[in-house]
Amino acid sequence: AIDFSREAAIKLLRAIPLFDGTFTETEMKCLVEDVSKLETFCRDDLLVSQHAPSDKFYLILAGTVRCEQKLSPSEPSALVTTFQAGDWFGEIALITDRPRAASIVADSAKVECLAIPR
Repeated sequence: AIDFSREAAIKLLRAIPLFDGTFTETEMKCLVEDVSKLETFCRDDLLVSQHAPSDKFYLILAGTVRCEQKLSPSEPSALVTTFQAGDWFGEIALITDRPRAASIVADSAKVECLAIPR
């Protein structure tokens, strides 16, 4: 596992507009310590699937992931972008009930994320 500290996670979350100024320091500590979960994935693991219910926000702590989207069921997935440590995805899951707009796939040998449920 990576050397993961509460302070580092809070600093990364504060850099995200959705979290900056939204929570007190005590609430941020609670969010990181009690609500969130460290999730680990291996290369080509599916973190989220396009059209699946949105239930978590992810902050990438280590590794890289691919964001892929299918425009139609008969076409292969197309690469939209990649995310790396310090990036995040799934923020819409925290504020709406919309399904996932894209799939996220682990691209590096190991990916570690802080997952925050809705």
